[in-house]
Amino acid sequence: MVFTQNILFIFLTTALFHFSMCNLISENEIIPQNETTGESILLGEISKPPLDRRTYLGVLLPNGMKVILVSDPNTTKAAAALSVSVGSINDPDDFLGMAHFLEHMLFLGSQKYRDENSFHKFISEHGGYSNAATQSDKTYYYYRVSPLALEESLDRFAHLFISPLFTETALEREVLAVESEHQKYISDDWRRIERVIAQTGKPGHPFGRYRTGSLETLWTHPKSIGLNIRDALLDFHLTYYSSQLMNLAVIGAQSLDELQLLVEKVFVNVPQSNITLEDVDGSMTQLYGRDELEERIDVAPLGNLRSLQLIFPIDYVPEYYKNTALGYLSHLLGQEGPGSLSAFLKKRHFAESVTVGGFLPSRGMTFFKIRLALTQEGFRNLNQVVKHIFQCITMIREKGPQLWFWEEVRAMSMMHFRFRDELYPIDLVTKLATNMIVYPVQKVLYANGIDPDLKYNATSIDHTLGLLTPRNCRLVVASSELQNTTTHKEHHFGVEYNRVKIDEDLLQEWENVTLNDIDFPSDFYLPEPNEFIASKFDLKPRDNQSLDDTFTPRLLMDTTFTQLWYLQDNMFLLPKASVTVELLSPMAYGDPLKANLLLLWSKLITHSLAEFQYSASLAGIHSDVAAMEGGIQLTVKGFDHKLGAFLEKILTRILTFSVGEGDDQSFAAGKDAVLDIIVNTGQSQPHEMADRVIRQLFLETRWTPGDLLDAMEDVKISTMRSFIKEYLDRLKFRWMFYGNFEPEECVKIVQDCEALFILNGTRSIFSSQAKTVLAPQRVIQLPEGANFLHRVEQSSHSSSCTVVLFQIGLDSSRSSMLIQLVSRVMHSPIFDQLRTKEQLGYTVWADDFGVAYYSTVSLRILVQGSRDPTYVEGRINNFLADFENVLANMTEKEFLRHRKSISNIRSNPPKTMTDKVATITREIYSQRFNFHRLQVDLETLEGIGLADLRQFFTEHISNPKTRRRLAVHVFPSVSLINSTFPLTTPSDGMGVAYSVSNITGGNDNLFTAQNEIMADLIEDIVSWKQTMHLFPNSNPFNPLN
Repeated sequence: MVFTQNILFIFLTTALFHFSMCNLISENEIIPQNETTGESILLGEISKPPLDRRTYLGVLLPNGMKVILVSDPNTTKAAAALSVSVGSINDPDDFLGMAHFLEHMLFLGSQKYRDENSFHKFISEHGGYSNAATQSDKTYYYYRVSPLALEESLDRFAHLFISPLFTETALEREVLAVESEHQKYISDDWRRIERVIAQTGKPGHPFGRYRTGSLETLWTHPKSIGLNIRDALLDFHLTYYSSQLMNLAVIGAQSLDELQLLVEKVFVNVPQSNITLEDVDGSMTQLYGRDELEERIDVAPLGNLRSLQLIFPIDYVPEYYKNTALGYLSHLLGQEGPGSLSAFLKKRHFAESVTVGGFLPSRGMTFFKIRLALTQEGFRNLNQVVKHIFQCITMIREKGPQLWFWEEVRAMSMMHFRFRDELYPIDLVTKLATNMIVYPVQKVLYANGIDPDLKYNATSIDHTLGLLTPRNCRLVVASSELQNTTTHKEHHFGVEYNRVKIDEDLLQEWENVTLNDIDFPSDFYLPEPNEFIASKFDLKPRDNQSLDDTFTPRLLMDTTFTQLWYLQDNMFLLPKASVTVELLSPMAYGDPLKANLLLLWSKLITHSLAEFQYSASLAGIHSDVAAMEGGIQLTVKGFDHKLGAFLEKILTRILTFSVGEGDDQSFAAGKDAVLDIIVNTGQSQPHEMADRVIRQLFLETRWTPGDLLDAMEDVKISTMRSFIKEYLDRLKFRWMFYGNFEPEECVKIVQDCEALFILNGTRSIFSSQAKTVLAPQRVIQLPEGANFLHRVEQSSHSSSCTVVLFQIGLDSSRSSMLIQLVSRVMHSPIFDQLRTKEQLGYTVWADDFGVAYYSTVSLRILVQGSRDPTYVEGRINNFLADFENVLANMTEKEFLRHRKSISNIRSNPPKTMTDKVATITREIYSQRFNFHRLQVDLETLEGIGLADLRQFFTEHISNPKTRRRLAVHVFPSVSLINSTFPLTTPSDGMGVAYSVSNITGGNDNLFTAQNEIMADLIEDIVSWKQTMHLFPNSNPFNPLN
């Protein structure tokens, strides 16, 4: 389960397009309760883009539940989601986290399907996935499944809400699961900041409560005052889980009539009480009153983070798509072109980024937020930065509302909605179910935008601008420089912070700025019309070869200088395209210094592009410049009309970019940003750290954070200039064009761009290097019978992580399918045993794991929690021994069901161009060229039998003589556990204790217990890798042609 923050920024990718609706009940009518007829009421079709091939219907069930049905005869996945209009703001005072805890408990059995793992097991066996999330004002549950299993899945899903079990035994274990989730979030700096923002609101405000819950809030505290958690859980469920507070969305291959019958058959039985949404929300008011405004909150983060937030309470408009001002001001204050706040602050090296938008933390509250990622210089000049923000707001206020800008934003939004990507089924139903809480059923698909019927309202814009003042604001500052300077400490996360009133002189200085001030910057002015907005949306003539084969790209050019891949889109038929170009060089990742210089170069280029890159993104053209192991990678995607010109503009900037010319501050700010990235890498979540360590162990060349940190000393302007000059001297370009292109058009774009580099003196790499720069890194080959262990200490999190990995070998269709079969069969039982029953951690999974673009494949088992990794690894071993018996006793019918599940999962086609491009580039980057991988894998899967699966498991997983096994233990330092995040000991009846003494077995030195499986310890990775062999690169599936 996931506990999420209810944060929403109003961005441009919002719906503004209006289409005819079947208004059987109009959006302004009161929806009848239908108490006497016992029949459902049709609410009408849903407004949708003209290219959306799905059909929609809104239905009101007799018990008051609102339902949206989606029919898609071509879907390869069915899905459903149900939202309940209750969240953490409704937690009882003595059971903080109750809404979240109920979310955990609801999945664990019903009166009809009593086994705790019943729902999860059914969904897993039918190629699906399920999850849930709790926010401040809502809880929602969602899943996807094979279309043929939709009917039974709906019955199982409905009974979780009709008659959940809430057993005592599950209750005790799930408290520990919530505690594990709480421990996971403790070191998340953004959650810590949001925790302080919430807590420092009005005293007693429900939004200020701790929302995730913990062992203390759900068990220790209630028991200490004589309260029973199960009684409280049943009371909370009885009070709030009523059908008229629920919203259901379902998508399937059936017709709308058939879907309606399936839903009515079971969901009409969900109990209904007399509670209303008004009862749930109570007298919810804004979080901040007069006493909480004009304040500055200083938060000391754990990591290298510097941020500034200005939070303005504004009028609450639940249907925010009807708010003229929010979208308008978000775009005007958030734009990054010339004259903008972002451009101004970046030019002065005060900020790395500026994010602006509406923010709805809960029903009844609306904020307008301006958030800056500060530089060190920005933090040192914080008051001046705030003044500049109010100067920009003053300029916008004095210039007055701009009708042309409103119309431009509206036109772009209409364009985006008209040509938007199709959502994956599970994402669609989740969006529909949550949007139905506050928006009319007919408008849920564009509820994140502005009502298309809404007229331009200058008065609304002026009114909201009038609320963006220093007197109606609070500042939230976070910086590592604030550590050891604070006087307050938040209870649940232990966040250290200060809270002071802003000096009156400062407030007056900020609120009295005018355009006539001597120090008013001339750099602030309104934007020009957006030059990147597309005006041509026609589809190019279809390429016959692409029509015949929609999977295999064509190699249009292949020289020592250029490799050009091309595939015209015949799946989505949108006026969009994607171009990826790599500037490959043997020196890109040659040593830690070069790796740092490459990353810094990419950051400086991105920074220099911001002023026109943002306008392009608003117009639907998105770009990214990234440092990869092979070199600089540029991706441009969106509407194709002006894509080629935009691409050439970025490549020209890369070619002509100069470092530190007259402005050493830009270089210093970029260097600080790279340093923060390296430092924060060592402060990532334990499972992320384990993933990084595994790649470091297996890849032939992989620099550690320590290597990169040491090399930062030599990152200077002079070395950067030399690096860029040498880098651009010899290159290999690798291009991938996909979308609304013709072959000749792609060749011309490539030739024009290459001409720029040739004119600048760039030459092709040496012929002997051509294949080297294109190939993925080679991978360490573990010997048969290998059993290695590498242990990593981390000092940022109280959680540990245990990974057990079985290396299978080079990528092949058969090995890939067998691994996926094993992990799919294992999916439900490993979660049920290690997570639900044994409570080893909140994060538990088994999956296929690949490195170097999956040139090799492995089976990975991962557990993140608060237990000793040595103990956890022992429990994983026990599970695998039991699992071998599961395979031995598996029937042919059960095996075929699992095989069908994999087939259902793999048959899911990409829904977006981005996903489609990812499948193509993986084959190109891995040099496998298996562009029909899906078809090949499905054919291979059909030839795999139960005996093959058993033999595979024995050879690669259970047999110590033939398997290749490696474990990674990431554990917290003793000082971290004993001081910053002390592990708590559960009360009686709560299973195995979390205390340090229990984890260490009484040893003074944490985690020194002998490994139960007696592995060979890897102490020095470099020395160990020198003793290992390397796999050869995989042979191409298809020859390069």
